[in-house]
This record gives sequence, structure tokens and C-alpha cells, in this order.
Amino acid sequence: MLVTKLKETSSFSAGANAVNGMVVCTQPRRISAITLARRVNEELGCPDEPGGQHSLVGYQVRLDRAVSSSTRLLYCTAGVLLRKLQVEPEQHTVTHIVLDEVHERSVQSDFLLLLLRLLRRRRPDLHLLLMSATADCTKFSSYLGHCPVVSVPGRTHPVQSFYLEDVVEACGYTLNSGSSYGVEAAIEEADSLEKIEATQSECQVVPETSEGLDKSQYSARTLNTLNSMNQEKVNPQLIVKLLQHIGSKATKGLASGRASGHKNIATRKGTMIGACKKLNPHQG
Repeated sequence: MLVTKLKETSSFSAGANAVNGMVVCTQPRRISAITLARRVNEELGCPDEPGGQHSLVGYQVRLDRAVSSSTRLLYCTAGVLLRKLQVEPEQHTVTHIVLDEVHERSVQSDFLLLLLRLLRRRRPDLHLLLMSATADCTKFSSYLGHCPVVSVPGRTHPVQSFYLEDVVEACGYTLNSGSSYGVEAAIEEADSLEKIEATQSECQVVPETSEGLDKSQYSARTLNTLNSMNQEKVNPQLIVKLLQHIGSKATKGLASGRASGHKNIATRKGTMIGACKKLNPHQG
């Protein structure tokens, strides 16, 4: 799928370059825009980094910009494109706009889609492309005047689902008394009776009245840990324990994790590096 997208992007870039236009591709996150710009720049064989005079690729996100007069393919966030539309509503230099990951909807992305639909009426020469692997294409097509839908066949791999209770049971994880990731810590942070009651109902992942969970499959330790765990707070200790468990069982492979926002990614990075060093202390 990625190779197909890169080839399509390359052809668009060549076409835009021929008419001295620009292709704009939005991403839901800053780090995605920057990473994809660097990857596509490498795939196109540009001698410079994104934004260089000999590179067709650039990116623009909040507080960071790599664009030059040679840029023909610009990766940016939805917020940046909204700002561009505010400054220049017609965007005459843009020939193609690609909205990637349109299923990750937000106020900005929905408002951007509305503005682009209005812009298409004034600029029929503007090519608008929406890309997603999971979105309901019928709804988006209907919203944009029943535009064509192109499906790219892909290959799926068998996936086995494990839930929080399965992870806690497999890893042998136990929540320490007084842990900041427990319900008690969340209750202590609440400053009113209403918040305490809400915290008690929201933080417990598997309360004693839970339905649909076969408790006979899990140990008392696992059930106690789940009942005292704060669901609303990411627990890096459990993630490290899971990585150690995977490393002890798997002979090869890759573990991938997701975090929302650049700050959360940076915060988790040190924890994950430490876990990896414990898994393989001889590797730098």
C-alpha cells in the first residue's frame, strides 16, 4: 500500500512540477507529516533534505517549516492548510490536495473538508483525493457529489486479539500498593464528591459486576489488579512488562506501539529504550 501511494505521489509531483504547481498532502499529526516527507524525499532520490533547493518535497507544521522554491510536494497538517486557505482562499498554485487518513476525524478535518468541497465548485481544475484504509467510502463519496471510489487491493494478515486482562495474566503484572496508576491515586487527586464517584466508576476496567468476562480463566491476582487499575491512565510499567514478555517468547519480529501527540511519544521513548536494553543488554 505504501509503495503504491509513493508511486502515485511521485507521478502527481512530476505533473505538478511540469505546470509549476504544487501537491499538498495533509496528515493528522505533525510527526506523520515530517516522517512521510523524509521518506518520500528518499524514495524520489532527491539529493537534498526536504525543503532543500534540489528537493521536490517539503513539509510545514506548527513551529517547523522546510519549504523552498523547488518544493512541489508539501506535507502538512490540517491546521496548516486551513491557515493557507484563510490567507489565500483560492490556492491557485495548488493543483492536487490529498487528505490522508480521513477516518481520523476532528473539528479541523471536518471543517477543512467543507471548505475544500466549496473550493472545488469555484475551481473545477483542482484535484481532491481522500485516502483511508478504514473509512466508509460511500459516505465520503456521497458528500463530495458521488465522486469515484478507487479501491487498492491489499494483503491482510491473521490477527489474534488480546485484551487487557489477557496481557495482565500473561505478564504476571501486579499493581503495587499506592501506585500512581491505581484507582486510589485517581480518587486522591479528585477534589469533589462528584469527581470521586465518577472516578470510581470510570477507572475500574473490570468491576466486580462486569458482564461478559469469564473470570474462571483468570487468576485472583489478575482480577485484583484489574479492579484496582486506573483505566484512564497509560501505564508504562505494564507496557515494559509486556515488551519483556514478548521478548522472552519471540525469536524474531517487531513490536509497534502508538501514542497520541509528540509530547506523549517523547515521554514514552525513554521508557521503551530502557525496556529494550533490558531485553537485549548487549545491543546499544
